[in-house]
Amino acid sequence: MRTFVTSDKMIDYPVPQLTSEKKRTAPAFVLRLQVTKPADRAGTDYAFLVARNLKIQLESLTVAYGYTYLDPETGEHRQTSGEIRYADADINRSNFIVCRINDANTVLSNGFRVRVTEAVGEDGTKYVFGDGDFLADTENDRPLRYSYAGENVPAPKSETAPAPKKEKQKKAKKPVSRLAHTLIALAAVLAGLLVACLLVFAVFFGFHYIMYNYLMPEADALVVAGRQDLAEDYVDRYLANNYFFRMYRDEVTGTVEDLAEEGRLNEAYAISKNAPFVSLTNKVAAKALEDALARKDYREAYAYASSLDADYADLVARSAAAHLAGDDGSEWNEEAASVAMKAKDPEVSDLVTHDLALWYWNRGEKAHAKAAVQKIADESLRAEWEELFRQEEFAAVLETKDTAYILAYLDAHENVPERDGFLAEYRGRRYEEYVGAGEWQKAFAYAAEYGFDTAELVNDPAIVREALGEAYFLQSPAQMRRYHAETVSAADMIVSVQNGKVSWVDGGKVLSVSNAVSVSAGEYVTSILLNDGSVRVYANRAAGNALTAPSAFETDFIAASQKLKNVVAMSSGERHTAYLHADGTVTVIGENDYGQADTARWTGIVAIAAGRRFTAGLKSDGTVVACGSNASGQCDVECFRNAVDIRACSQSLVILFRDGTLAVAGDRSMGLADAETLSDVEEIRARQTSLIARMKDGTFRMCGGPAEGSNGSVSEWRDVLDFAVGDGFVCRQSLSGSVYSNGENVPVNP
Repeated sequence: MRTFVTSDKMIDYPVPQLTSEKKRTAPAFVLRLQVTKPADRAGTDYAFLVARNLKIQLESLTVAYGYTYLDPETGEHRQTSGEIRYADADINRSNFIVCRINDANTVLSNGFRVRVTEAVGEDGTKYVFGDGDFLADTENDRPLRYSYAGENVPAPKSETAPAPKKEKQKKAKKPVSRLAHTLIALAAVLAGLLVACLLVFAVFFGFHYIMYNYLMPEADALVVAGRQDLAEDYVDRYLANNYFFRMYRDEVTGTVEDLAEEGRLNEAYAISKNAPFVSLTNKVAAKALEDALARKDYREAYAYASSLDADYADLVARSAAAHLAGDDGSEWNEEAASVAMKAKDPEVSDLVTHDLALWYWNRGEKAHAKAAVQKIADESLRAEWEELFRQEEFAAVLETKDTAYILAYLDAHENVPERDGFLAEYRGRRYEEYVGAGEWQKAFAYAAEYGFDTAELVNDPAIVREALGEAYFLQSPAQMRRYHAETVSAADMIVSVQNGKVSWVDGGKVLSVSNAVSVSAGEYVTSILLNDGSVRVYANRAAGNALTAPSAFETDFIAASQKLKNVVAMSSGERHTAYLHADGTVTVIGENDYGQADTARWTGIVAIAAGRRFTAGLKSDGTVVACGSNASGQCDVECFRNAVDIRACSQSLVILFRDGTLAVAGDRSMGLADAETLSDVEEIRARQTSLIARMKDGTFRMCGGPAEGSNGSVSEWRDVLDFAVGDGFVCRQSLSGSVYSNGENVPVNP
């Protein structure tokens, strides 16, 4: 308010104020009135401060005034009034507007009235204020005063006639005494001293006045430049003891404090902001901040806080963050959020962002929630959200119940919680889907890749027919061994596997081997396949109590067999045994007089059969190869296709096809040709001149030479785990593991 100082004599007065209801919507109102009597003129200057509502941009402003003045010529009181219309281009660039009535008629008397009567906003809105919009004098916080600078209002002239003048009587002069001379001299000295004092005071005040007017523009320039802090430091450094500055400071401080006390914080802040007192501005801003927070006006609070230090701004942001969801929690408080997000403290902004993301999440707006989370600075908090997103995303993937899609998602996302468990579960489901759909090639491939047990599949001849081919080599060696496993075998003795253990009678003693998978009994030696792919070979002994020493053939055979590795299937011929390896190659141990052991070049073999002096192999493509004696045409097998299993008789080869039919190559006598009349065959066993076939309906049929005796026929077999053909007899192993046999020359059961 320093800008109001234009002379030595001035005083401020309050003016009539708008009612509280009108004041909230008013674009502007008169704040204070200042009356100044210039020293060089007889008239009076009137200046009044109009405070603006910064939220309303103005096009024009009209202020009406009226006052009573004393006519110097007639000595009578007269009334005058007028209007000032303010439409300068800078009307919206300041927090307040100074209007002036320069060189009015005379000193104020009997009151002065000034008020905003009309304002026009930039949007065309017109605001008009009448007498009823202002408080009465008795309702003002402070009574109006109409005296000027302490002077009393001149009394009106009396209407009564003036009293007659009395004539002055001349008095006689008295002589001046010595005392009078002394008093006159003393008075002269005192007058000199007074003049000296006045001179000192004149110098003092003149110096202060000059310094004040010289230095204050610098402070004002700093304020205008937005460096109120530097302006305050400047005046504290150079004007702290200046008489006129102290008067100015006290005036501004008093005005601001009075306005703040009245609750007119916006006006107080506007005045303090334009003075070089940042401490005063901070004080008003802090109080206005508290008031705005109490009213939950976060934008206004943050506007005040922004003029303070960061702690205040974060205080407002934290308070705003506490009200993000509104009082009832139903709707998002955008204003509070926008303020809270301005916090310089990352913890506050992260808290707001977290709450915003949570609010979106609860409303089902997942995309908005994810976008909000990306703005979180705290890595651990963001990681928690991202984990929630992953869980939600994975839950949605699981909802599809599409096993292939779920597995693809798991393969692409290594950070899925309990991923290994889900992979195991859905790979199992995928494997079961392949099995359920009969996609055997895929089932075996999947089992080979992920280690599923295909024992149930390889024990089902119907599946073998469909899936033997390339699927065979997708199995593990252990699965291949289970596929080829024969738990009972017979030649001139019966050997069986029960619970992984092979037992037989040798010279009156019971011998046994553990960890067995399959057995193959030959005429001279018996081979036992173990879980690890190795083979144990034992020489066959004559039944009875006397031990028979092994022959050189048997000894050499046993020694050679100890080198076998990774064996998956065996087939015993007359004096040789074929061993199938997991890689599809075949090793033959024993005699090779007819080339029955010439299998070194065989590859891709999935099944083997050894007869008398010949060996046959089934390839993965369903074709058959053979080597050795071809006396009966048993090696003429090039024409066969789509085979799924082969078995050897003495001089015959029986082939099982995918469609469940059979073919016989070689010797077809003794009724073996009848095998080609069978259909719906699932599994076959053969030896010498006999063949047993398990049918799809679970029954058994036999073709070829006599091997059944009076103890029953294969047609009566039930609950059979495995079966075999011996030399003139047949045998079967029940589901419980027990072995039963019937026919001629039946040996002692193990």
